[in-house]
Parts: sequence; C-alpha cells; structure tokens
Amino acid sequence: MKKINDRNFYFKIVVLMLIFGISQIAKAENPVCLASIQKLETLLKSTSHQCAKDSDCDNYYFRVDSWQPPVVLPKAAVTAEFEKSLIHQQKKVREACSKEWSGRPPTEALWAQPKCISLTCVDASRPNGN
Repeated sequence: MKKINDRNFYFKIVVLMLIFGISQIAKAENPVCLASIQKLETLLKSTSHQCAKDSDCDNYYFRVDSWQPPVVLPKAAVTAEFEKSLIHQQKKVREACSKEWSGRPPTEALWAQPKCISLTCVDASRPNGN
C-alpha cells in the first residue's frame, strides 16, 4: 500500500464528510415533515426544564432524527402523560419524514452534558443549552 504524502489529506476528507452531512441536513424536506418536526420540538421545549441540582437532569434521545442531539430534561418531567404525547408526535415525524431520511448515512449518537444552571436543565456542551 502506498503512503499518502499529502499532509492535508485527512483534513480534506473530514471537510468532504462535513459538506456531505450538511447537504443532507440542508436538503429541502417536505412541508409535512418540517411541520411534524416543529410540533415535536414545541412539545420538548414546552416541557418543564426546572431543576434544583445537576442530578435532576438527564439526556433523552426523544428526537426522531438521529442526526440531532439529545434533549436535556429533568427526570421528573418524563411522566406517563408526557410519554403518551411524545410517542404520538414521534410517530407522526417518522411517518412524515421517513422518505427523506431513508437515504442518510448512519451516524453516531450525539452526546450532551446535562447540568442544572439557574434552576434550569440545560446541555452545558452546547452554546444554546438545548
């Protein structure tokens, strides 16, 4: 096997992978898919994020799109009633978006750093917190 002498070869490969990934995310999705994602995000954002300490918060992979980071919520917010609404909305997203997402390459699960900051569960690893 021949050694690659281009010092920037791996950098170029990573850039190409990022461009491919961004183009997949930026690809125009159908309005029904976008609307169902927005409803799911509204449900996740409208859920209480109140906490008293870091251990009150946890990561939840509630978003249907595996390219999205987990949601950081207080453990107490994940009730049976919330889960019922969540499952219903997740099903709508899967039905509306499956065609667009079926061609995406697999991705590793993204991680989050759950923290209780100013009495609110946030993802401390992301600038916007969630």
